[in-house]
Amino acid sequence: MSGGLNITGKWYGREGDNIGIGYAYWDGKNDFNQTQVAEVYWRFVLNNYVAVTADAQYMQDEYDTDDNDTDGFILGIRGAVEF
Repeated sequence: MSGGLNITGKWYGREGDNIGIGYAYWDGKNDFNQTQVAEVYWRFVLNNYVAVTADAQYMQDEYDTDDNDTDGFILGIRGAVEF
């Protein structure tokens, strides 16, 4: 199960930008009992060709064996050039 929300930059005067919020939950596949992921990102358009995205994710995995459960944050920045 997963879902999310996409918010355009129109409300703060930057129509090309967008903010995304998402959540996903998987149950009982591939050696784990469950996994959850929450994400938020902001895509900031610099001009007609370049955009930068800042991204933060939180993951929590529960494996079949208790000693391998993991959780943590993943932070990232990426750029895109389109022409």
